[in-house]
Amino acid sequence: MSVEGNSIIDQKTILNTVEPYLHKKRFWIFPSNNFFLVPVGQIEKELLSNYKRISLVEIKRFLPHSLTISIKEKKAVLLFCSGKGCTWVDEKGIAYNKSTYTEALNLNVGVVIVQDGSGKEISLGSAVTSAKLVAFANDIMKFFTAETGKEVGFLSVPLPSAEEIRVHTKEGWIACFDIAFDLEKSLALLNQVIGQNLAEEQKGTDCLEYVDLRVVDRIFYKLKPECGEALAGENKEEPSSEQVGQNQNDNKNEKKKDGKKKKNN
Repeated sequence: MSVEGNSIIDQKTILNTVEPYLHKKRFWIFPSNNFFLVPVGQIEKELLSNYKRISLVEIKRFLPHSLTISIKEKKAVLLFCSGKGCTWVDEKGIAYNKSTYTEALNLNVGVVIVQDGSGKEISLGSAVTSAKLVAFANDIMKFFTAETGKEVGFLSVPLPSAEEIRVHTKEGWIACFDIAFDLEKSLALLNQVIGQNLAEEQKGTDCLEYVDLRVVDRIFYKLKPECGEALAGENKEEPSSEQVGQNQNDNKNEKKKDGKKKKNN
């Protein structure tokens, strides 16, 4: 009997789970280790039930008397971490294994880690979050730095069931995304704040506290207290840099007009 397809689950652990099924009596007479009486279906169910990391298992018989257990392990797609520890989540948002930061960072794959602000206990086998959030988080890690030139420190969500993701940059400011919106457009809006609005105010991203991209057709951003007042920019469906800048100029002109009226009065 052999095991193939496993990279994280220990082969001996799998064989120890299967072994008892090979010694049970079938029909109260024949031992299950008889080549043709091995309870393949029962063994497959047992492995899927005991090891949440396994997404697929298939047992094949080969004459004269060998068995091969082929398994497919779930990919390390997302790691949810909170005060209760860390839990691996698959592409469907299902929790399948407990873990630690250290284990995640030691894997030879790009691991997306999301901080869960709820602090709730996560049960293995339960739906932690949506497949949409899992995909969105992975896309952010792929494209955020490439599109903005800013490095990601970590991601967070207020709740696992939330429809938003917060990007905490290494510079210290936060970008809030709604996962229902197109990521490419949201990143374009973010770049307008970085490249247009802040440039007009003669400020850098080190002055940013947060950028909120969760409202349709609008951008809100706040500066740190030491850098100035909070600002907001209103944008059309597919805004240009000139449109964002014009909104800021219009606001300035209105303030000047109000000042003149007060002087005249």
